[in-house]
Amino acid sequence: MPVTHPEVSMHAPARRTAALAALPLAAVLLAACGDDSPSVAAGSASAASTSSATSTSSSSGMASSSAAPSTTASSASTSSAAAGATTRDPGSILRTSKASANGAKSTHVNGDVVDDGKKMNVDARGQVQGSNQEVTVKTQNEGTITIRSISNTHYVKGDRTYWTKQGAPSTTVSRLANKWVKAPADKSDSFSQFTIKKLLGDMTEGFDDSKITRLNTTVTGTTSGATKALKLAPRFSSDTTTITVVDDPKYLPLQIVSGDGTVTMSEWDSVPMYAAPPASQQVTIPGAA
Repeated sequence: MPVTHPEVSMHAPARRTAALAALPLAAVLLAACGDDSPSVAAGSASAASTSSATSTSSSSGMASSSAAPSTTASSASTSSAAAGATTRDPGSILRTSKASANGAKSTHVNGDVVDDGKKMNVDARGQVQGSNQEVTVKTQNEGTITIRSISNTHYVKGDRTYWTKQGAPSTTVSRLANKWVKAPADKSDSFSQFTIKKLLGDMTEGFDDSKITRLNTTVTGTTSGATKALKLAPRFSSDTTTITVVDDPKYLPLQIVSGDGTVTMSEWDSVPMYAAPPASQQVTIPGAA
């Protein structure tokens, strides 16, 4: 009787991770500028819709990755893989890793990903719960935007390209570019989704630990810098997604590599607190609290 091997793709919704950080910022701030600025809410809704669709696809199971570039999983020799292989259960490792990340105090997440065919870098550093953090999104053609959150107060800084692409008048662009803008107090809820906890959750929700077993996933000992680590990779799937975690009881995640890009995690529980931007680097927008 032939033996069949269940295949599982470890493809994570990296595109959703990238899209998260750039949704309603311009709509919130331009509304407070006092200028006759065009609304960008429709664009934000479109991005949110794309994110939701990605989430639905991912949560239904491990969707197969359409991109399969060569990675370390395919380049490692058979003998090297065998030498570093372990018998630890990958499902249990992943389950513990997600719980540890969710319960951590702080971290630094950085990723170069592709969203709708566009390259994007997302850099989020601070408290996992979002009470003190800074998130920067750099896009290929849309500019750079940074959000710094101090408790329930949020400061936003965009470059000229970002504000111009959002349709802001030239006078507003000149006023806001590369300066920190304090978001209106009544708009704080609009920033609730920009937490590192949510970012981590969106990155890992596509990884169903109940479907990842020794039959379909390998666990290989490796290193990440000077840190002993474990790499989880599909055993039979053509998908090249891999997850690397710290080799200790918490299994905190260190890196996710997929066809959509690479996301790294570091500085677990060691990120210092951010202070509010200096007054000299802030600009006041009429109507903002």
